[in-house]
Amino acid sequence: MNNSLLNDFSVVSSKQWKQKIQFELQGEDYNESLVGKTKEGINIKPFYHPDDVNTSLSLSDVIDPSWKASRKLYIANSQKGNEKIKNSLNSNPESLILTLRSVKIKAEELFHELDLQGTELHLQTEFLSADYIKDLAEFLSDKKWQVFLHIDIIGKLVKEGNWFYNLNKDFSILKEILNFSAPFNSVISIDAAVYHNAGANIVQQLAYAVAHANEYLNFNPSGPFVFKTATGPDLFFETAKIKALRLLWHVLCKEYNLHTPCHIIAFPGLRHQTLVADDLNKTRNMYACTSAVLGGADIVCNLPYDFFYKKENLKSATLAARQLNTLKESLPSEIINGSYYPEELTWNLAEKALLIFKQIEKGGGFLKQLKNHTIQKKISENANIEQKEFIDQHHEYFKNTALINDIELYPFVKTNRRKTLIQPFIAERLSEHFEKGKIKPQQF
Repeated sequence: MNNSLLNDFSVVSSKQWKQKIQFELQGEDYNESLVGKTKEGINIKPFYHPDDVNTSLSLSDVIDPSWKASRKLYIANSQKGNEKIKNSLNSNPESLILTLRSVKIKAEELFHELDLQGTELHLQTEFLSADYIKDLAEFLSDKKWQVFLHIDIIGKLVKEGNWFYNLNKDFSILKEILNFSAPFNSVISIDAAVYHNAGANIVQQLAYAVAHANEYLNFNPSGPFVFKTATGPDLFFETAKIKALRLLWHVLCKEYNLHTPCHIIAFPGLRHQTLVADDLNKTRNMYACTSAVLGGADIVCNLPYDFFYKKENLKSATLAARQLNTLKESLPSEIINGSYYPEELTWNLAEKALLIFKQIEKGGGFLKQLKNHTIQKKISENANIEQKEFIDQHHEYFKNTALINDIELYPFVKTNRRKTLIQPFIAERLSEHFEKGKIKPQQF
């Protein structure tokens, strides 16, 4: 557009817009009528203006607009794992995320006759072994692969309530693993998805992710780190969450005099998945991935719409990949950069999360607050509020709606009574409350 066309219009300030709106309200209270408030304590205004945007740091300075589509594979043994990877490579994935079950999985067998030079590889293990990582590093030493390790001993404690061994031994093994870090793009990761899936609100998710990362920085002030996040269907807030996470990492790194970016991987969250309708899960996953792209995630890994109640199958995995391809072809990740609403949301979320983070550090740090169950209590309080709201809003819908028929996996929280050091964070779907009465446990 020719800028001269706009010269006839005077600039309207934020204050002038508000005065005009108040005049139109004819005496009604502006805040009560038009300003909403979220559970995070953020006011949603009827309009956003450049006067209100924080310009102390441009978000584009810390966000890379490029992103890679990824697929997640569970590797139980070397031979079948090799076949899985080969089949996945037929669709030319930009990235693969592999979860390795056991130390018996040997790199030479798993990656036999595979060329992964053009595929970003993420490796996460269900075990902790310095010898295994040493052997893996030797295998990779003559390869030009992009490989990210995902060692997260604190994440193990958070999800399961126990360390792999104990605090001192786990950190000692991590220190040894860092000696073999040369072939890897990064070694340490932070599983922030667990906070989303356990019921934390967005500000809490950000604060706990940063506090989680800070424990590693206290131990080893270097990087880069990888954050794994879960995104829900709230498009603008989830977009702002990803942006705010990168912004908070930037702030945290300044305290340690580090100049290293973080790597963010985003998955659709479990919290809003349901057994009522596949189409609903497909739509919510698409919104979750869209938020991740717009927020500037480095890797977006879509999940099959039936991942929590069916075994791996080609149909749903193919659809998940196609959804990402659609986003690749049709959605520029920088499309909302500079938009006032998501920009202000980002700053609001980051500021509130930073306050909680400072409270955690003042209270002795993340590990101490986990041990005395302060973090668990805060998440539980928010999860209970969300659950009550969900029940009130969806009671009639679930009462009169049948569930999906072809359920192969137990889709609810499993109880495994064991002694733990801390109360673990349990992932729970909001709709489980309604679904449990419609499924007989003995069928599993």
